[in-house]
Amino acid sequence: MAEDLPQNDREIRRKVLVPALKKARKREGTKATIIGDRLLVNGKSYSFDKIPKKWQKVSPDEEMLGRAIHDEEPEQTLAIQEND
Repeated sequence: MAEDLPQNDREIRRKVLVPALKKARKREGTKATIIGDRLLVNGKSYSFDKIPKKWQKVSPDEEMLGRAIHDEEPEQTLAIQEND
């Protein structure tokens, strides 16, 4: 069935909707499915560009950046900002 969708819809489904679906389903009692280019979670429909952050896929670069900022000491972060 997915083969019948246009190429851009397949990309959105693969890169955005499926990872969000998997994250949404991790919560107990959550029912989630994909219909076309929309994510349906517990009866509420989300377009691919309006998916809540908690279900969005985090890129490896963003994940590493977040870890680096949280792992550094406050003085080091301040020193880095002053040098920029």
